[in-house]
Amino acid sequence: MLPTTRSFSDATLDAAADRACPLVLVFCAACALVQTLPGAVPHRSPEAEPLPSSATENGGDRLSLVARQLGPRSLVVEIGSGDGALLQTLAAAGITVLGVERSAAAAFSAAAAGIPTITDPFDRDLATKLRAGGLGADVIVASHVIDAVDNLNRFVEGLRILVADHGAIVVDTPYVFDLIDRIALGAVCHDRRSYFSCTSLDALVRRHGLFLNDVEVIPERTVARLRCRVEPGEAITDRCEALLSAEQQRGVNEVTCYGGFDRDVRIVLDDLCSLLAMLRAEGHSIAALGADAEIVTVLNAAGVGPDLVDFVVEPDALVQGMHIPGVRVPIVSPDVLRREHCEYLLVLGGTRNGEVDPVRAAFVADGGRLIVVQPTPRILGASR
Repeated sequence: MLPTTRSFSDATLDAAADRACPLVLVFCAACALVQTLPGAVPHRSPEAEPLPSSATENGGDRLSLVARQLGPRSLVVEIGSGDGALLQTLAAAGITVLGVERSAAAAFSAAAAGIPTITDPFDRDLATKLRAGGLGADVIVASHVIDAVDNLNRFVEGLRILVADHGAIVVDTPYVFDLIDRIALGAVCHDRRSYFSCTSLDALVRRHGLFLNDVEVIPERTVARLRCRVEPGEAITDRCEALLSAEQQRGVNEVTCYGGFDRDVRIVLDDLCSLLAMLRAEGHSIAALGADAEIVTVLNAAGVGPDLVDFVVEPDALVQGMHIPGVRVPIVSPDVLRREHCEYLLVLGGTRNGEVDPVRAAFVADGGRLIVVQPTPRILGASR
């Protein structure tokens, strides 16, 4: 039973208990898909949807698998287009673009930058309307979208309707086996509905006349993701076949392949609590980095509150002064970390694509020590 990851409230004004919902992972042996149990979280308004975490990624990298479909006569549709950063780059090259973005604020920003953007949810109904209007996409981009979709079949059916017969679809989604291997509990949250392997994604798209033809595994800060090329015709690459074969050898369709995750997570959480309690008993100060879904999940699952962690450091001024839902740990600005001479900083995951987190880097440069969780809780860095 965990609070939803974005249910922040003012720590000084709101004394009511944060609503907790079941967070349960379920597995389908028929198609190998891992999902969170549906129906636990109330409907979220489109304005509350986050921008895709890949929004700042290099556009050329995101489109590398579909380069042959791009040209001056191409139509590129991006689902979850955010403020239209990727589409602006393509439009500048003379390519026709269309964004689909449920966040009204992000869609307004995209439109202001000259990117036509639809705010309706993408599914087979919207795809049918677009097709009836004469649109057939040469490329569809869906980064960090399919894992948050409630009705996968309506979504993928929409992809098949909208993509041209010669076209291709790029799908980015976290890789379930990296989540398991790295014991990345922080990647599990109410807002993420599906956790794909190549096998489960292949089964899903084949159901709707599409084929998983190529795949790259992209390193990420918390969990690696699959970048997949899906097409109306079957033309599978050797590396895609190799990854599908490796998953079969691992037992992707057997529940025993996933059963150890629950056991490993419980061990990690117990070890984390023991480490924090030991440091606290020795009189040390401890903070955590990042008021995001990962820290909400981990602190609540471990039962770590203000008795073990003094505060959570977060650069986003909009949530400073609030608290982490459930455990009620205060959220503060990064300057508090140095002002309070905090000794230990709890961090989840690593760095993304070689990026250096400035708060983390400054803390280490000042002699602070890091507490990391994956794959087992431990302390890094020299003592002050």
